[in-house]
Amino acid sequence: MAEVLCPRCRIPMDYVSESERMGNERRITRYYVCPACRTKVLDERIVVRSDTTSVLVMAYDYAGNGRRPVISSSPPRPKQQRRRPLQARAR
Repeated sequence: MAEVLCPRCRIPMDYVSESERMGNERRITRYYVCPACRTKVLDERIVVRSDTTSVLVMAYDYAGNGRRPVISSSPPRPKQQRRRPLQARAR
């Protein structure tokens, strides 16, 4: 498997999986995270909904079409302006 590079930093990203439960629904999300700028790129999302009589599984695979959406990205840091040194006033 080829490495996924961060769209901002161009460094290899880490692969993370997390699961969350909301009522009768469980959402499993797998994504890549940049260790430097914390940009997240979605890879796969699985939603499981259970009822008393049935279970519905929906899978969204974003890797197949080659265009993984960015789900969060930190804003770029503002450039630091150089401050002029304070000059003492003559009294």
